[in-house]
Amino acid sequence: MHLIFPAVCVTVFEPHGWKAVLLFRSSLFTTINDYTWETMASAITVSIVDSPESVIAFLECLDDHPPPKSPILYCDLEGVRLSRHGSISILQIFYPHRDITFLIDIHTLGDVAFTTTNDAGSTLKSILELESITKVFFDVRNDSDALYAHFGIQLQGVHDLQLLEVATRSRCNRKILVGLATCIEYDSGLHQKAKKAWKATKQRGKTLFAPEHGGSYEVFNIRPMPEDIIDYCTQDVGYLPVLHNIYTKRLTEHWAERVLMESAKRVAMAQSAEYDPNGKNKASSPWPPQDAKKGRRGKYTPSAQRSFGKNIRSLTPKSRMNDLHTQQIVDPGFISPGMKVALRVMNKTTHSQNHMTEPTAKARSTPPTGTQTLEKVADIDNSAAASASSIINT
Repeated sequence: MHLIFPAVCVTVFEPHGWKAVLLFRSSLFTTINDYTWETMASAITVSIVDSPESVIAFLECLDDHPPPKSPILYCDLEGVRLSRHGSISILQIFYPHRDITFLIDIHTLGDVAFTTTNDAGSTLKSILELESITKVFFDVRNDSDALYAHFGIQLQGVHDLQLLEVATRSRCNRKILVGLATCIEYDSGLHQKAKKAWKATKQRGKTLFAPEHGGSYEVFNIRPMPEDIIDYCTQDVGYLPVLHNIYTKRLTEHWAERVLMESAKRVAMAQSAEYDPNGKNKASSPWPPQDAKKGRRGKYTPSAQRSFGKNIRSLTPKSRMNDLHTQQIVDPGFISPGMKVALRVMNKTTHSQNHMTEPTAKARSTPPTGTQTLEKVADIDNSAAASASSIINT
């Protein structure tokens, strides 16, 4: 097992002695022990596993985990069309107990990576299939598909971080899934300097492998691994424990069980003959649609309300209030409580103006007829339409 140094090698003192660590150019600003972001780069060792001897050393490292708790492994895969239709190039495993990220060279080792046995009889395949060892993935579906199709590995003990994230949202926002980059940018607590470095590292990687940026996924098969690819792979898997800790603290016991069950379903579904690695519905949340369609107070939010809100953004403030007033007459439950307060203020102002101009108390006390109300609605509609038309024309 040998180390690749993409940046500066330094030494730090620990209770059991000195050890060599790396400070990455990507500035992974996190303290792994408590999974919180700090203002200095963390000390994480990167190990390239590309020989049977290094596979055994990797297995020995995992077997050395202190009881009673089983290790938690944070995993990710890179490859060419990563699925049953493509190939696996690199398997990244971050082991927080030792602060080591293992980049297992599947392209070079093939089956040897999964079948090599240490003195205790462990293999990488048995570890991935052992339910008592937690494996945290972000969207495990294509990873499970590729591992099963090419190497017959049936993942167990999977926690899908993508499902964990959507489970922590309010029930009105559980309809669409988001990617890892979105979670890192908005949920990880990155400082601006660290966020800038993270984006730069990600962009360098994308330039090499993303076809839309002029790259090719074949870059994951170049040996020795390019330093930018090492940085990209290490950075991606390094953020998983931070997000895992944040989301787990927000989760109720009920939703924790649902996440585990749905993670297992994802693994099994990806191994089925019907699974489509590029399916159009992969961005949809697995939770029932009614969970996503309920608002903050448990009431269904109609699509008309959402479209109405979008339409009035193009109008002037006065026209917006007119439109809202119109909608209040048609449907008093249509607008939000905050807008109702604003409308009450507007109504009081209108009432005061009418009080000054109307000639008699009898006229003020006479309630409007249905015809008068419809005329008022029509007048407000015309006013809003005129305002919108003037804005478009200008």
